[in-house]
Amino acid sequence: MEMRARASFEEMQGVTSVVLTEIRAGLEGDFGPIIWEHDAVDYDILGCTNAESENLGARSEQSRSFGFLSLDAAQTERAIEIVSSIARRNGYTRSVRKTAVSGTQYIDLATERGGRVTLVTGDPIGISVSTDCFLTAERLAELQSDD
Repeated sequence: MEMRARASFEEMQGVTSVVLTEIRAGLEGDFGPIIWEHDAVDYDILGCTNAESENLGARSEQSRSFGFLSLDAAQTERAIEIVSSIARRNGYTRSVRKTAVSGTQYIDLATERGGRVTLVTGDPIGISVSTDCFLTAERLAELQSDD
């Protein structure tokens, strides 16, 4: 029932690219031009909970980029601050931070419903953004006609 009240997946398409572009621009504003390598946008159930993914027509969107940038400890902290600030402005408010044995920093920010922004420092740095889970417009129309 909750998924019926949300926007359709089609209405939310492109959100991850917008947030990812904002994050890249924020990083470049501080660190100068960065060479980015982008993955194709993926449409799957990545931002869906197990229960949501069992619904026909459940979809989430993910965008990912790798930036060729070496950061020292202070720059890593600044990059985390930039990504966290932009992610929070876009509704990704819950955060978890981890440090690998290698010193690589991981920050994972999430929405209340499963969307995520992840930053992995290192050379390259990796950024991924996924949306919450939404039903396709077709599935929403089917559910409305069943009412």
